[in-house]
Amino acid sequence: MRGVTSTIHPDVVLVYPPYEQPVFRGGVYYTAIPLGVAYMAAALERNGISVSTIDCNVVDAETRAVAERILRYNPRVLGISVTSPSLRYARALIGEVRGRGGSSGIPLIACGGPHVTADPESSRLLGADVCFAGECERGFPDYCRSVADGVTPKPSLIDCGLIADLDSLPHPARHLFDRGRYRFTPVSASRGCPFNCTFCDAASSAYRRRSPENIREEVDALAASGKVKSIDYTDNIFTLDRPFAREIANIMHDTSLPWSCTTRADLVDRQLLTRMADCGCRHISFGVESGVEEIRYAAGKVIPDSRYVKAFRDCGEVGINTRAYAIIGLPGETRETVQRTFDFINALEPDEVTYTPATLYPNSRLMKKAVEEGKVRRDAWTQYMMGEAGMPYYTPEGLAFDEINALIFNESKRFYLNPKKIWSRMRNAQSLDDMADSIKAALAYLVGPLINRQ
Repeated sequence: MRGVTSTIHPDVVLVYPPYEQPVFRGGVYYTAIPLGVAYMAAALERNGISVSTIDCNVVDAETRAVAERILRYNPRVLGISVTSPSLRYARALIGEVRGRGGSSGIPLIACGGPHVTADPESSRLLGADVCFAGECERGFPDYCRSVADGVTPKPSLIDCGLIADLDSLPHPARHLFDRGRYRFTPVSASRGCPFNCTFCDAASSAYRRRSPENIREEVDALAASGKVKSIDYTDNIFTLDRPFAREIANIMHDTSLPWSCTTRADLVDRQLLTRMADCGCRHISFGVESGVEEIRYAAGKVIPDSRYVKAFRDCGEVGINTRAYAIIGLPGETRETVQRTFDFINALEPDEVTYTPATLYPNSRLMKKAVEEGKVRRDAWTQYMMGEAGMPYYTPEGLAFDEINALIFNESKRFYLNPKKIWSRMRNAQSLDDMADSIKAALAYLVGPLINRQ
């Protein structure tokens, strides 16, 4: 192809579409560099393929403007990373590019990403020439090389499987993104999750991790750049391998960068949390899912209440801030259990909370259950993509979707406008950005209803 020095007319343009937000966006939402796109860009560059990126979450995402930008680049291949909530936009963008290509030449369009992997059938209707399932950092560059050689592979769906040796991948091509637009710098130390939560489309996926040496090389380079404020480890379960987590903590200690992660309450202990705090860990997110053990267990999250109580208490005592995630509307949910979830999470005293309705992600066990119960059609995501229906959610008997959203909004508003919580967050703030976050979180609930009415 043209080589990695070309930026005016790159061989490949990679697009990360915007995704549909919840009915009400409460609290503070941060945008980070789309790590999957950054990894793919690095893999293309390693193969001598020039590439440009467009993150529609930080630029003008109007489809016409993005299509015009793509056509000005005039790439040989357009690659779009598709999440389930971005399906409608991805399809609209492909249609816009097709319609505006004209005699100037329409790029060959390829789609990949989490949704394509989980639901290849609906992905075929996006309008792309080819869809890539799985981890494509090797398969997609090979495809692009074939295109450069004048040979377009026949399959419309290519399954790339998983990459066993994560150290074989180049570090993400962060230089292709305007870092000033992003608050956190994401780093992935591992991929996969061995657990089988019903609501997750990535459940029971093979767990693989990078070597500490490989991670140190990346993190040291980030620290040396002087452009990184903090690092967010995007692993599904950061402390699944506790000795490994401790090694990463030691690496972070040497950089002096603050960092955060997500993990399970039953996979931390006081000793590990103390070491993580000493090494700069400032924030841990835990998936509580429900404040009712029976509902939580039925959803595949077999963690007793006592482990959450201990994990949140230990984090508070060692100086690590916490976020509690919960899903409202899981099977068996009632108004009474919703309130029990709110009460349980409030008792944990997290610094932040995120409540969401139960999204029916493709290929998840919860999606299959909803289909069996006749709550949604098997092709619900195709309906959503085509604009024939809204995003599919699970709604238990006796609870309407609008009611679930109202309960989420009212409880989140109560949490973020609580004077004691505001004062606690301001008092524990370690930077001006942290203080600004507390103000934004409160303002979101003061002006949010007005914005959503417009």
